[in-house]
Amino acid sequence: MNYRYFRKSYDLTRRADPEIAARLATHLQVKSDSSYLDVGCRTGNYTLALAK
Repeated sequence: MNYRYFRKSYDLTRRADPEIAARLATHLQVKSDSSYLDVGCRTGNYTLALAK
């Protein structure tokens, strides 16, 4: 496997699933007026989805 290619393309192929993001928002009780820290979340796709 060409890991260099994999690293470059990883962000392009990973998307947050809307259903999972909605469940996470409910479970975590995400509030729009609060601040959150994204630590070690790889691409951050779910963080971006939850921010919306």
